[in-house]
Amino acid sequence: ILSLLLAICLFAALIPTAVLAEVSMPEAAADDQIVNFAGKDWVVIDNNASEMVLLLKTPEAPIAYNASGLSNKWDSSDAKTWCESDEVRAWFSDVEWNALSDEKVFFLSHAEVVTYWSNNSADSLRAETGWWLRYDGENVGGDLFGIAVSDAGFVGTPHVATNYGARPAIKIPASNIAAIEDDAGKWNLKIINDSAFNGLQISVNVDEAHTKATATYSGASNGKAYIVLTDRRGAVLESASADISAASGAVELALPENLMG
Repeated sequence: ILSLLLAICLFAALIPTAVLAEVSMPEAAADDQIVNFAGKDWVVIDNNASEMVLLLKTPEAPIAYNASGLSNKWDSSDAKTWCESDEVRAWFSDVEWNALSDEKVFFLSHAEVVTYWSNNSADSLRAETGWWLRYDGENVGGDLFGIAVSDAGFVGTPHVATNYGARPAIKIPASNIAAIEDDAGKWNLKIINDSAFNGLQISVNVDEAHTKATATYSGASNGKAYIVLTDRRGAVLESASADISAASGAVELALPENLMG
């Protein structure tokens, strides 16, 4: 029974107060899965042991890659300026922003599209409007042309002053996130802030009759504590939660009968 038991205690900064259907490690969100992060829907385009790469599901209002029409260089582009704007920064809380990779918000390059979509569905490329890619040294016929994906999902080379959708991507280190499935079956990504776990101690015990598991914690502040029973593949069998009203406490979970196997 002990080999089947996984206790997960997550606190205020990590889990909303709404009832959760499942708490899982980030690998539960597969490529092409739609997840919610920072109040927006994103497409998972890569999820590996080191990081999760997300692409905004619906492009934002069209912008020119470079309104001057004179250059396709990313570093001096209006597209990069937009990614670094206060408008985009306001999407994220301070905790979410600080958890992103050093590049924060960026446009994918053509090479990244080719790499990420080798195992992904082409449907993820399509959007109601075309959207800009980051110029990354491709041969597009001169400095006046950029790289973009059309509404049909094909890559083309429009003039840099053309208005195309702004569809940014972000990268989140895997150690910084937890994936939470709500009652509607939608995945929400939450940032794990290491400071929330300073001084936290957790232990789990099963009674001799094998009818109850108890997760005991100390060094907590507030929020909720969860205990989750999974099978060997990680599928959730049972879960329970309790409000944290003191630094120390416990969460109890009644174990179903006939768990062997």
